[in-house]
Amino acid sequence: MKNKLRMRNILPAILHLGTAIAVAKKEFSENLRWHDTPADAPYTRLFDAETIARAYSGHIAPIVRERLAQAGHFIAVNNSRVCIMRCIDFEHGARHVELFRIYPKCPDVMDTLLKAINDYPDSSILVSSNGDGNLVVNELRKRGIFHTSIHWGCGCFGEKNYKQYANKRAQAYGYMAHAMYLGNVRINTAEKKADIQAQLASITQSQDSLLRIKVISKSDLISAGHQEPDIADVLAFAFLEGMNMPKPVQTEGV
Repeated sequence: MKNKLRMRNILPAILHLGTAIAVAKKEFSENLRWHDTPADAPYTRLFDAETIARAYSGHIAPIVRERLAQAGHFIAVNNSRVCIMRCIDFEHGARHVELFRIYPKCPDVMDTLLKAINDYPDSSILVSSNGDGNLVVNELRKRGIFHTSIHWGCGCFGEKNYKQYANKRAQAYGYMAHAMYLGNVRINTAEKKADIQAQLASITQSQDSLLRIKVISKSDLISAGHQEPDIADVLAFAFLEGMNMPKPVQTEGV
């Protein structure tokens, strides 16, 4: 009898918790517009204005502030753009990423990268292998500087991600969209603010023939009259499948 009374008392709380979780999931799904989208549907925005504004809000959660000293750094190179990001991983799997420095473009991106390595020696280097990135990758190999080449046109390795995302680029942007929605992406620089906002607003998604999430390609963006998403792509690098916490730059023989 006592057990029945106890269950009667806690059942409303259990139902309320289940409803709250369902509502949170529904809100996130609606925000990204990933549900009930036919394969031939037009592209829809991945980041709305509110989500983009949240990245610029300047708010830092107390748990993030407490762990700033433990953050690792990424030096990310995309074509002729070099950016610095701070990264914090948490036990429950969440990742907080902060973009806080964008170097001015110069004729030789390698010169800018070497300066960045000197400024932030305890960093991991991420290099897009497209365009000028091939030259950077070859130069880094010659110098024996360890780096990670970004190849995100291929399919995902993990079975869950493979079934959900058309390729690694879609996966990286999907994870970043989730992080931005939760306030785990921070842009802590006024440099190129209008460009970054425009780039994020131009990123759209739909579904492929297997009903997997796909993100509009860079070539399609440019053909539609948008600018190249060089800095938006850099932010997404940090959320690629298998991208580990940053480690200090190493060279062969050290």
